[in-house]
This record gives sequence, C-alpha cells and structure tokens, in this order.
Amino acid sequence: ELKFEPNFDEGSLTVSIPDDIVGTANELGVTLECGLSLLLGLSVLNDVCTIEIIKPMKELNVNAQWLVQSGIQNERPWFDMGLDGTDQVVACSDTGVDVVNCYFWDSNNGP
Repeated sequence: ELKFEPNFDEGSLTVSIPDDIVGTANELGVTLECGLSLLLGLSVLNDVCTIEIIKPMKELNVNAQWLVQSGIQNERPWFDMGLDGTDQVVACSDTGVDVVNCYFWDSNNGP
C-alpha cells in the first residue's frame, strides 16, 4: 500500500511504494501511477531540493551464513560441526580512519 508520511519539522515527505503495487489501488484508491504523478508535481516546487528512493532494508543473514562458511549455497560446514557461536562474545569496534596517522599522512598536502 502507498504510505505518505510527512515530517513537517524536517520538511520531508516519505512515500512508501511497494514493488507489487503497479496497476493496483490501495484502500484509498491511490495507484502507483497516481503516487508518481504526485511526486512529479512536488518535484517542480521551488521548496523541493531533492527526491530520492529509499529502499527498505532486509536481513539476509541466511545467505551470509553459507557465504562466509563455504561460499557454496546452503553449505554450512561450521554449523555442521557444531560451531554456532553459542556462549561466545564477539565485539567489533571502528571509529573510522585516523587521517593524522603516519600511514595516512601526506607530508606535502596534509591529511
């Protein structure tokens, strides 16, 4: 279903358009074509700087398991041997690139 979510504090309008809505109407009778016409109309307004597509995020952990373990679809040799991370603590920390580190410092141009 098409969803329109205005955020007046940030001056934004989020329009959610599912992939399977083409040619169908939601309960308000709004079709994809109608929604796109609205976006086209908004795009010509002086106060509108950008319009962008934001796709919803999906978890793909099921694929990541075999990609990391074997690279062969649905083969998980670590899991098959009982190595599943139970009772393990893992941490990953990253603050970004330290541009003043000697390995990244350019003596001619600075960081």
